[in-house]
Amino acid sequence: MGAVLTAWAAAGYPLGNHTWSHWNLNQASAAEFEAEIVRSEETLQRFGRGGTGRWLRYPFLAEGDDPARRDLEGLESAYLEDVREAIKRSRRVDEGPADA
Repeated sequence: MGAVLTAWAAAGYPLGNHTWSHWNLNQASAAEFEAEIVRSEETLQRFGRGGTGRWLRYPFLAEGDDPARRDLEGLESAYLEDVREAIKRSRRVDEGPADA
């Protein structure tokens, strides 16, 4: 799989974070979900990112069934700001262009 990720990134395609084990956020605490994001992020860093920025796609499109999960409150990792920006970016892509 490493060769595929490296080739994908080298071609300029972004590698997005989808968590390490595809855990549903509605079934995990924010801290557990953060650990999933960080573990996956470490792998993505090893193979290169491709494109620009970081992307996060929630497994099962489950963005959290309560505000603490939805906002990932209390996360302390160094990735937090990038993850929050990735979430915002992913939501904008899902919503489509503003003039559509």
